[in-house]
Amino acid sequence: MVPVSGWLLGVAGRKRFYMTCVALFTASSLLGLKVDWQGFVLVALFLGYLEIVLDEGQTADWFSSTFIVISAVISAASFLAFVPWELSRKDPIVDIRLI
Repeated sequence: MVPVSGWLLGVAGRKRFYMTCVALFTASSLLGLKVDWQGFVLVALFLGYLEIVLDEGQTADWFSSTFIVISAVISAASFLAFVPWELSRKDPIVDIRLI
């Protein structure tokens, strides 16, 4: 989903990206598909805030900025919650056992 969502965000903008996320959630609910939403949220937080840290860190003077420190803490906490969560799921959104 990440490559498609990135492409969609670049081409269509944020509104359509969010509409696609809502459509995905609705379709999975209606079709009875099992999706690890907690894992999805954790990996989205981890990667999203990591991207913010890496993208904005240089312009914000890295860890001198409170915003970058908070973003790094959220990213690290999300990662630390994500790993045991995915290891304990029968059908994880990202099977990290393969790594």
